[in-house]
Amino acid sequence: MECLGTPNFAAMAVSASAPWRSRRRIMRPENVCFSHREYCHLPSVRLRASAGSESCVAVNEGFADEEDYVKGGGSELFFVRMQQNKEMDEQSKLADKLPQISVEDGELDLVVIGCGPAGLALAAESAKLGLSVGLVGPDLPFTNNYGVWEDEFKDLGLGRCIEHVWRDTIVYLDDGDPILIGRAYGRVSRHLLHEELLRRCVESGVSYLSSKVERIVEASSGHSLVVCERDIVIPCRLATVASGAASGKLLRYEVGGPRVSVQTAYGVEVEVENNPYDPSLMVFMDYRDHIKQKVQSLEGQCPTFLYAMPMSSTRVFFEETCLASKDAMPFDLLKKKLMSRLETMGIRIIRTYEETFTAYPAARVTKFIYNLAHLKCIEPLILKFPKAPLMLAFFLGQLNMIATKCEWSYIPVGGSLPNTEQKNLAFGAAASMVHPATGYSVVRSLSEAPKYASVIANILKWSHSKDIFTHGSSTGNISMQAWNTLWPQERKRQRSFFLFGLALILELDIEGIRTFFHTFFRLPNWDVAGISRIDTIFS
Repeated sequence: MECLGTPNFAAMAVSASAPWRSRRRIMRPENVCFSHREYCHLPSVRLRASAGSESCVAVNEGFADEEDYVKGGGSELFFVRMQQNKEMDEQSKLADKLPQISVEDGELDLVVIGCGPAGLALAAESAKLGLSVGLVGPDLPFTNNYGVWEDEFKDLGLGRCIEHVWRDTIVYLDDGDPILIGRAYGRVSRHLLHEELLRRCVESGVSYLSSKVERIVEASSGHSLVVCERDIVIPCRLATVASGAASGKLLRYEVGGPRVSVQTAYGVEVEVENNPYDPSLMVFMDYRDHIKQKVQSLEGQCPTFLYAMPMSSTRVFFEETCLASKDAMPFDLLKKKLMSRLETMGIRIIRTYEETFTAYPAARVTKFIYNLAHLKCIEPLILKFPKAPLMLAFFLGQLNMIATKCEWSYIPVGGSLPNTEQKNLAFGAAASMVHPATGYSVVRSLSEAPKYASVIANILKWSHSKDIFTHGSSTGNISMQAWNTLWPQERKRQRSFFLFGLALILELDIEGIRTFFHTFFRLPNWDVAGISRIDTIFS
C-alpha cells in the first residue's frame, strides 16, 4: 500500500544498506535481520550481480549508481517491475487522450518527465497557467493501492476519488486496549484518480510522448534538450524530472548525505471467514504478537505490522509491512509472515480477488524479459538462444495471474536531497519529497503542484522578458527560485530533524516499537494530527 497519508514512521533512516552500498566496492551489511540469499525466489529468472560484476545491474540497466539501483527496487527489482507492469484496463491510455508532442511545433516552455500522480498534476497546473507543456514517460497505469486521510484529500478537491471511507482508524500495539486515532480514512480509487488527473491535463492542453528519457542536455542557447529513446530530441526552456526516486541519471544529488532506507509491504485482498476486525474501522497498525514463539527471534529483531482495510465483514485488504529496514525486507518473507499471522488469528482465506486475469502474450513476455534490468546480465545467453524468452511465456503468464492478485509495495525513503544549484528541476519522489518520517509522497505533490507551477511560470515569463536564456546568463540561478520553493531552509532543517528522530526507531526492537507508539498515539489530538501532516516537526 502506498499510503498517501499513512505514517510509515520509520520508513527512512541512515542506512548501512543493501547488497551493495559503496560506490566503489560491495560492502556486506552488519546485523541484518534476514538473508537475501535465503529468501531469493525464482533463481532461473531473478539474478543479482556478484562481487565481480557489481556494475552489471546499476550501470548497464539505466541506474546512475548503486544507490539509484536501491531506489529503483534493489534486490526486489523483479517484483517492483511486476507491480509496475500490472494490467489496469479501466485506466485510459495517456496516448489516447493527449495529443502527441511534435518537435516540428517548436520549443516547449516546460517538459515534465514522469507520468505518475506528481508528473500529471504538475503538467496540468503548469499548462493551466498558459505554458506550453509536454509530458514524457512510459504510459503506465497507477497500480498501487492508495490510502489517505479523508479530510486531506477532500481539501485537495479529490474527495470524489475516494472509493471507501472508514469512520475512524484503530491501532493495536499489544494485548491491551486498542487506540482510536479519531480521523476518517479513505481508500482511493486508482482509476478515478488517474482519470481525474488525466482530465486536467487534457483540459489544460498538455501534449505527450510515450518514451523513456535518456538524458537532458543544455543547448548553446541555454535551453534544454530532452533526449528520448529512438533519438527523439525535445527542445524546451526548462525540464522538470518527476520520474520517481530512481532519477539519478537525470539529476544530481547532494554528496555525503544520508543513505536510502526502504519500506516494503506485501498485500492481498481476500474473502475470508472469521474476520475479527470491525468493518467500520481501518486498521492502521496491528503490532500484536500473534506469532508468539514460532519465529520470536525474527519478529523481535525485525518487527512488522498488519495494515488492514476491511471492505466488508468478509472482504479485507491485508498488508504485512516492514516499518523500516536498512536492507529491503524480501517480499516472500513478508508474505510468509502475513500468512502465518492470519493462520494464527484463525482467519481462513476463501478467495483471493484479482483485478485482471490476463496472461502475457508471448510477444509481450519477450519484451518484458528483455526490459527486466537484472536479466540483461544474461543477455549473451538470450542472444544465443533467442527462443528462450518465448519458452518462458507460459511461466510468466502464470506469474502475471499471481501478480494481479497481490501487491508489492516498495518505498525508498530518506537519502540525499537534490543539488539545488542545478538547472534541471525535480518534483515528487525525484525531488526527495517523500516524507522521511511519515512516508507521505503523493499528497504533498498534489498539494504543492499549483504553487510550484506558478513559480515555474513566473520564472519563464521573467526570463523571457529579460531574454536571459538567449544571452547566456546563469539559468541555474533562475532555477534556484523554484528549488527554494520546494526546499527552503526551514524545510531542510525539519527534514534533518525527521532523519535524526527516525534513525532511532530503526534501531528499536518490537518492545521498543510498542513503547514508542504507545506514547506517540496518546499525544494530544492536535499533535498527532499535526505530525501526520507534512510541515510539522516530529518530536
